[in-house]
Parts: sequence; structure tokens; C-alpha cells
Amino acid sequence: MLLLASLVVTPCVSPAGVIDRVVAYVDDRAITDRELDTVHQRALSSDLSPTRAETLEKMINRILLVGEAIKLRIEGANEDELIREYIDLKVRAFITLRDSDVRQYYLENSWKYKGASYEAIKDDIRQLLEEKEVNASLRRHLEKIREMADIRIMIEEDN
Repeated sequence: MLLLASLVVTPCVSPAGVIDRVVAYVDDRAITDRELDTVHQRALSSDLSPTRAETLEKMINRILLVGEAIKLRIEGANEDELIREYIDLKVRAFITLRDSDVRQYYLENSWKYKGASYEAIKDDIRQLLEEKEVNASLRRHLEKIREMADIRIMIEEDN
């Protein structure tokens, strides 16, 4: 009887609490701690070993790029394809490399190619230089997108 009385008198404490906290907002999209942990764990399994803050920044950039791709009505089977198509359209399309740039790189770095002729590796060099330029242009492009976005990071990350 005492047990029954204690059950009746004792208020129920709901197990509901904070299910997942928001660590950042990107415009109208929230990034939860659980999402960040999931992406971060996948990133740690690679050779890059980013910090949580770096992972969060990459997540923010992905959200922004996907949003921009959707605004342009770019279609893709998944987010990676959307981002790739967007980068091709808005960044890669504006990259131009002259043959003289490729040749200059070869001359300055011929020691890396262990005697391989220019003709044998010029396509590889062109691809390398193009990727470097795409990455630099993409960083500048993302800075502009970020300036126009409403980004709020709700946590402080030291690592």
C-alpha cells in the first residue's frame, strides 16, 4: 500500500529532455550535435583527422553550396553531385590555364618528375594546376556566399 501511495504522490518525471542540441544554424537549417558527431567520426576515419570545428565549417560550406545549387535549379542524384555540378558551373567554367603556365610549372618542378618529358606529363600538370586554381577560386566564392548567409555557431570549439 505504501508503494502504491508513493506512486500516486510522486510526480512523474518525464524522460523527455534535451534530445539533441543545435550547434549551428545556416540560414534556416539547423546542424545538431549528433549530425556533427556523425560527420566528424566519418572524417576521422580518413587520413585528414580534422578537428570538430573544421568538420563543422565543412558542413556549413556544404549546406551553403547545396542551397546555391538548388537556387540555380541544378539537379543531381545526391548532394555530392549537386555540389560538383555547381562548382563546375560557377567556378571551374571560369578557370583558364595557358600552355605557358603548364610549361613554366614543369620547368620549375622538373626534379619532381624524375626525367619524364614535358609531353608525357603535361596533361597531369594541367589537371594539378586546374585543381589548385579551382580550390583557390572556390574559397573566394565561399567567402562571398558566407557573407550573405545567416550563420550562427552556437558552440565554441577548441579542437
